[in-house]
Amino acid sequence: QDLRLHDNPALTQAAKWAARHGGCVTFVYVHSPEEDGDEIGSSGEDGQGCSWRPGGASLLWAAAALQSLSSDLKSRYGAGAAIVCKRGPYAAALQEVAAAVGASVVFCNRRYEPAMTAADAAVAESLAAAGLQLQSYNGLLLQEPWEVQLDLSKWYGHFGTLMPFYRAWSTAKPPPSPLPEPRSVPVLPKDPTQIAGGIPLQELGLYSPPRRRTAANGQQQQQQQQQSGLRIVISKPSSKSTT
Repeated sequence: QDLRLHDNPALTQAAKWAARHGGCVTFVYVHSPEEDGDEIGSSGEDGQGCSWRPGGASLLWAAAALQSLSSDLKSRYGAGAAIVCKRGPYAAALQEVAAAVGASVVFCNRRYEPAMTAADAAVAESLAAAGLQLQSYNGLLLQEPWEVQLDLSKWYGHFGTLMPFYRAWSTAKPPPSPLPEPRSVPVLPKDPTQIAGGIPLQELGLYSPPRRRTAANGQQQQQQQQQSGLRIVISKPSSKSTT
């Protein structure tokens, strides 16, 4: 959802924090579909066979977007801006990276799907217990859901999902202007993938194209459709800085 350089508040704030504290930013992408809701096609709690996990089209987009983003990061900010790809669980993966690079703060943009909101809340608790700060931002919505207060006490001649919400949204504070790409981001001098225990993007299993049935064995390779994880920005202070 936030695989971009522009209008990315988590990235902007991480870069500012690192510059102030003499630290570095490490980019992390964690793939943990098991924490993001029921498997696609399962009945779930409501028995309707729904799931919050993205399907094949979303996963194909995520794989391509990650590859493009990693290339953009390295070309703009240096080899140390390479994305560290990890398999979940989220909290364990982030703690491993934080320990490897000496990070003390995690920056991310919030997710709003119910299952992913619950997963992110559990991650926040685990990170806090491990002594890591978590700073999250709105990088997706014009207004936070809890900031839009519906007034259902008045009758406007028609009730639906649009007008009460529109009236409440129009009286809320205006959304902020889009953020530009950070001009500079302090990163490590070398690719952090190896020291942080990262794996190649292709090994995450985001998407595998289907293969046609062959005459030799009559079997068909199935797509591996799993949910894309949470991209986290970790800021690493230097040994002489304080937090």
